[in-house]
Amino acid sequence: MFSYPASLDTNAECMMCFNCLKSCDQRGVQVNLRPPLQELWRHSKPLLSLAVFGVMLVGLMAHHQFMEGTYWKVTKKTLETSPGLVYTFLYLLGLAMAVVPFWLSSTLSAAASQETIKENMARYGMAFIPLALAGHLSHIGHEFLDEGLYEIMAYLVMVYHYFISSIPIGSVPVEIPPFIHSSLNTFLKIMIILSGTTASLIALIMIARRFFKKNVFSRILPHFLILMVFFVGYLYIFTAPTGKPKPLPEPAAQVEVQPRTDSTPASNAGNLTNDQATETGSPTTN
Repeated sequence: MFSYPASLDTNAECMMCFNCLKSCDQRGVQVNLRPPLQELWRHSKPLLSLAVFGVMLVGLMAHHQFMEGTYWKVTKKTLETSPGLVYTFLYLLGLAMAVVPFWLSSTLSAAASQETIKENMARYGMAFIPLALAGHLSHIGHEFLDEGLYEIMAYLVMVYHYFISSIPIGSVPVEIPPFIHSSLNTFLKIMIILSGTTASLIALIMIARRFFKKNVFSRILPHFLILMVFFVGYLYIFTAPTGKPKPLPEPAAQVEVQPRTDSTPASNAGNLTNDQATETGSPTTN
């Protein structure tokens, strides 16, 4: 809104409405393809807000996947705190674990580049967007291959029964047994995260070379270390088990042992006395 092609130097806010192409009859505005990721380092005026938001997405994607983990599902049942308070705390913790390390790395990188921290954060924050995108695709792919695919197939089976046998949809539940092994899902997530990390590394190098072509390694080293920390954290969170937790074992029933009374020995003693009296009083026959 309130933008026209002659004043734009980035397509970050482009809504792909193509009204500029429709309005120009002389083909003055064109849509051209260019290499991917090029928009991340060709910003003439980097925005701090957009860069920090890209880093925040890294923490948010990790937060979404952590909430689906088996470990958290088991731990959540033992907490007595309000669920809303716990969710808010984990949400803010995910943001802090992404933004605070990035601020520290920007401090070191700004010292090597001889620039302010805000300028460094605005330039290098965009490089973490591919990693955040990889986390989002891994999360969506996990949900699709774990449950979504089987739910879609079950719905299609119910639609088939509706047209063939006139069975109302939803009246008869249909369950599709899983046929995709969990190791394949894990392998795909690892490859997606690895691709996102590689793209972020390329963006870091190109951003550093665009503004200053000297001491590139020393300027991207802090951000590279943080990128590796994010990569290891993503691998740990996205490859963790996400199945339903096993039910807790029921406590064993306690068997109460009745204390032994002295009535039984006394009765036995009485019986022995009567038997002895009978034997002594009975006549002996030859």
